[in-house]
Amino acid sequence: MKESGFIKHNIEKWKTYEEDLKSNKKEPSKISRLFIQITDDLAFAQTFYKSRSVRVYLNGIAQLLFNDINNTRKIKWQHFAEFWKTELPVVMYKIRYELLFSFLIFSLSIAIGIISSVHEPDFAYSILGDKYIEMTKTNIANDDPMAVYKTQNEVDMFLGITLNNIRVAFITFILGLFFGFGTLLSLLQNGIMLGTFQYFFIERDLFRESFLTIWQHGSLEISAIVIAGAAGFTIGRGLILPGSYTRSQSLRLSARRGLKVMLGLVPVFIFAAFIEGFFTRHTEVADPVRIFVILASFGFILSYFVVYPHRVAKRKPEKLEVDEKLNSTISELPDLSSIQSGEMLFGGTLKILKNGSGKVLKLILFISVPTAIILSLFTNFFFHDINTSILNEYRPMLIFFKYQENIKLFAVNTFTISLLLYFVYSLFNKITTPKEQYEAFGIKFLASSTICSIVFNAVFFLPFIFSILLLIIAMPVLLLSLKFSLYYNEGILNSITGIIRFLNRNFGNLLLLNIKFGSLITLLMLLLSPGTYSRLLQFIKWNLWLEDQYIDTALNFIVCFLFYFGILFSLSILVIANSLIFYSLKERQTAENLIARIDQIGIKKTIRGYEIEN
Repeated sequence: MKESGFIKHNIEKWKTYEEDLKSNKKEPSKISRLFIQITDDLAFAQTFYKSRSVRVYLNGIAQLLFNDINNTRKIKWQHFAEFWKTELPVVMYKIRYELLFSFLIFSLSIAIGIISSVHEPDFAYSILGDKYIEMTKTNIANDDPMAVYKTQNEVDMFLGITLNNIRVAFITFILGLFFGFGTLLSLLQNGIMLGTFQYFFIERDLFRESFLTIWQHGSLEISAIVIAGAAGFTIGRGLILPGSYTRSQSLRLSARRGLKVMLGLVPVFIFAAFIEGFFTRHTEVADPVRIFVILASFGFILSYFVVYPHRVAKRKPEKLEVDEKLNSTISELPDLSSIQSGEMLFGGTLKILKNGSGKVLKLILFISVPTAIILSLFTNFFFHDINTSILNEYRPMLIFFKYQENIKLFAVNTFTISLLLYFVYSLFNKITTPKEQYEAFGIKFLASSTICSIVFNAVFFLPFIFSILLLIIAMPVLLLSLKFSLYYNEGILNSITGIIRFLNRNFGNLLLLNIKFGSLITLLMLLLSPGTYSRLLQFIKWNLWLEDQYIDTALNFIVCFLFYFGILFSLSILVIANSLIFYSLKERQTAENLIARIDQIGIKKTIRGYEIEN
């Protein structure tokens, strides 16, 4: 074919390519097709028209395409907006019956709490505790019945309530894994407590004051717990009634829906805690203002989580089928030579974790069991108050990071996490790297792992809430830097600089993906939290015919083991996830594999039915 004929045949198509590339709204699938087509034409031109202008022209379009593919993308805030505008409402519509069931169960449990309090005067003591009842009676005698909301400063109260409410909601959610029965019990427990608490003030002619004070934040907080119950029942229903799916597929679908709901509830809990921490304490505020806050809060919950989902389902019925399709991305290991989507990275992490689950579990047990034995046998050497807080709902999880009280724990945690980082990165390489290319790790990488472990643990010298917020930002950077150190055989400091250069404007996307993994880890840690199994520990303690010191040692071992198992398993997930993310970031930044593929174009390629040699 002559050059003029080649140009005439394709000129309109090339102009369309240029217009599509210059468009502000680009579809990834369309860009992928453009890349294949334009490189195909470029290869043909390189073969037959090496010295002609058409080759230069096509090379220019290919360069535009190359830059577009590898341009560091900003966070697509429209995806964030789409979640709140469409995704979450669609999920709420799909679980509308679970929501109704959760509301009825919670309402019934409130009624049980009220009726029990009416017929049993001491019922409040057994539900709310002697200490709380006596404190509230003292506050009533001092003519300030709502003084409990004024005992802490605003910021501490806000942060503490936020974490506690999210913890309660997530426990309610994950207990749905017990075929929904655990969620049912959690709703009953919280509802009975609320009914008992409210009737305690009704009995003392303080209904108006208690209602206007408590429900300023309770309208959001309690509603969110009911919605979390619906998310838990969604998991239970997926297990009990899988329909045409296998039980594991149904669990994946239902867990995905429930997790979206829980993520959507986090801002609600934060705002409810903000109201409770900063405004509920001001009981002198005029009643109309407090009534307005309560009505506005209930109005928001009803409109967004109940009414609006029906409107979205009616306007966009096609959206109802979107999450019914199970992806198959975890059926094989991800391609480390190409840029992966968030879905591929997530699925690839689970696949690698599944392939190496035996070795990962052996490694974690090898580290966590001896550590738990040592800590439980020498409790007084490492802890100050573990025996008094062992059955507390969440405090044992915090005492492992109280380095201000005992620096010895810092040394233990640094050592265990260093070992885990070193060996899990080694395991990742064995799974993803061909055997002939695999190289054993050396002292240099062990030193890098130790430095990262020291940084990770040093963060906990800060107040706990600030430690968590800092780790959310810093942890991905540390793990990516370790992978950078391993891949390029660099020291950790140079690796941190290098990975920051890699991240550039991709940090937002990285953070969002790590938050997704963090949600799974949060569920895992809550499942292993003493708040979930504290009653079981109490039962064990009451029924063991042993001396108290042996019982305490056994209970300490259980808590220590579950803590280290949860932390190490969570870090293993993050190591694998960020290792995969590293390869995508590297390819996005350097385009090493893309350039290599482009260099092969024209060397030997089938073009229009003919195999051409360059």
